[in-house]
Amino acid sequence: MSNFDLVVGLSQSEVSRLLAGYHASAPVDDNPFKGREEVDVLDQLGVIEWEVPVAPNVVLDTPECSVWKAAQGEDGLTNLEAHRPRPKLPMLQLVFPLLDLKWGLKDAELEQGTSRNVLAHVTLDFREATIAMAVVALTIDQSEFEEFDKQLFNLLVLPMIFAQARKMLSVIHLPELKLGDDLLFKPLQLSLVERCLLGATTLTDNPHPLDITDLTLPEEAVFLIVNNACINRALVTAVESLGDLEASDSGKIGILANWTSYARGTPSFTLGTLSPLTFSGTADLLLDVEVTLSEQFLEILNPSKCAMMMWGGWGRRRVG
Repeated sequence: MSNFDLVVGLSQSEVSRLLAGYHASAPVDDNPFKGREEVDVLDQLGVIEWEVPVAPNVVLDTPECSVWKAAQGEDGLTNLEAHRPRPKLPMLQLVFPLLDLKWGLKDAELEQGTSRNVLAHVTLDFREATIAMAVVALTIDQSEFEEFDKQLFNLLVLPMIFAQARKMLSVIHLPELKLGDDLLFKPLQLSLVERCLLGATTLTDNPHPLDITDLTLPEEAVFLIVNNACINRALVTAVESLGDLEASDSGKIGILANWTSYARGTPSFTLGTLSPLTFSGTADLLLDVEVTLSEQFLEILNPSKCAMMMWGGWGRRRVG
């Protein structure tokens, strides 16, 4: 049975939207989607220019074994050649639909081309209550390269893609939660579930271990799930902040009695039902109620007048 007080989540589409926003507004002086670098290579000065004209998207899933084996590490070797097993950590794939490239030695004619559907394979480490991401391999088509071009490409282009992909990933994070100082939670436990990044936790005084195995995820791109216990805690805190309350009222119960009431104390509140804009529940207060029988009703109870009142409506017959 699930046990949690709060779950926050980002869907795969929302993670891609974060990247698209970064792509549209990347800083000019440090733009991972477009740039030019000069680096030392083969005892000469190499040049690389790149542009990502279309925002990359994200697949929150582990690559197939065949894709992983053919992917290249930063050393230029395929994972099959380097005997690198597929990571056991959760993974995502950063997908570049288009990657325009120019590369070569300075003062020489640069090679150029457009790579399609380049994949950066990324591991996700959730152990420290944060998302630690590492780019561990790339899938990029080199089937049409000559051997020298391939070597130069691997020395110049591969390290650049690894480095720029790391910068792009910096925008991926769960929403920051500011729920006030009165709700104390244990550190978030992060996970990847059904192509959603999730952070789940319990209140510090919840004695049971966190469990989200039976949780049904919403269809929204960004979501926050809070259970009733957590909402009740927040409502109690909010109501208590109002301080002691006093209220009085009075009225009549037909002809039977007069009543007065006086409520005092610090109320508590328990959630009953919840909808997007309203909630209902029950509030507890110390309540004193005084009921005083009315004079008219006391006359009814007077034995000397009982028969008269009882029979008065039946022909005004007097008894005794």
